[in-house]
Amino acid sequence: MIGKKVSQGTVNKSVLDQYKEIYSMYHHATRLIKEDNLDSAELILQEIFNAHKDLQVPIEIYKTYILLLLTNKKEKQARLFLSNAPDEIKYAGEILQIQQKYQLVVSEKVQKQRNYMSKKMMYSLISILILCMIGIGLKKIDILNRPEKASKDVNVLKAQIKDLEDKNKTMEMQVNEANKKLTEASASKQTDQQENQSELETSKTNSLKPDTVVKESVESYEKGFKHFQNKNYKQAIEQLKLSYTLDSTNYSSDDALYYLILSEQRMNKKTNVRPYITEFVNQKNEFFKKSPYYDDVILMQARWFITDGKNKEAEKLLTEIVSKYKKEWTANTAARLLKSLNK
Repeated sequence: MIGKKVSQGTVNKSVLDQYKEIYSMYHHATRLIKEDNLDSAELILQEIFNAHKDLQVPIEIYKTYILLLLTNKKEKQARLFLSNAPDEIKYAGEILQIQQKYQLVVSEKVQKQRNYMSKKMMYSLISILILCMIGIGLKKIDILNRPEKASKDVNVLKAQIKDLEDKNKTMEMQVNEANKKLTEASASKQTDQQENQSELETSKTNSLKPDTVVKESVESYEKGFKHFQNKNYKQAIEQLKLSYTLDSTNYSSDDALYYLILSEQRMNKKTNVRPYITEFVNQKNEFFKKSPYYDDVILMQARWFITDGKNKEAEKLLTEIVSKYKKEWTANTAARLLKSLNK
């Protein structure tokens, strides 16, 4: 089933919301890759880096994008992208392995960060200010040491000194202004960090997990999904349960629970998967609400309502599917079930 379009959100967001959006977009891209829609996946990954330049994008997204570029035979673009990547990404072991394997020669030119550029600008202004002050001093010394020319050149030199002193004052103002901006930026950054930390501490079900937990959860999902594809449902169930238990809020959690339901059903048609279905529907995580499997799961729930004789509850869900998921196969099935209920 084709994944739904992921909302891009607004510009001014908390760091937490931005990371949620990054993982949502990455999740969408990986679905497209599985569907062999590589060009669309590349555009989505490219948008992650364009829209979130001030954030540290996780290394697995860098790896996916670079490998996708190489798959699409865009070595030059991959090389340029790597050249502009942060040092901690460029020289990470996993990335170096990709460079070695695909013989990617990366330019050593490092992109300077804006804060460094601001400091560089301030230091340049200070240097010019010092040169101006030295110039003023030399001019005054020259007047004192050449009294025979003072009467002729004094007016010219006075004008030059005044001009240098005016420039000196201008430079002082620019330096002070640059320093003030740096101080304000630093204070603002510290405030943002404190606010983000507070939000992270107070958030519960939707908080970001440590990288190691997310990584292990995703790896377990990927193993479980491979077992599912190979019809090794017992092993799939073990890995998918582990993935969902480790972290039920990351971008692969809806996949893990959905394929866990399917694996249980295919392992044994009589297995009671209702608790899993209820869990999926009641999850408040946005990855579940926007999941491309959401209509599949509520269709399962509608079927069991029909089995229990709860036709009103079933009719409500079926109507929702027909209304919101018109282009999906579930809409046709839901319409057929509605028709049978109304006979």
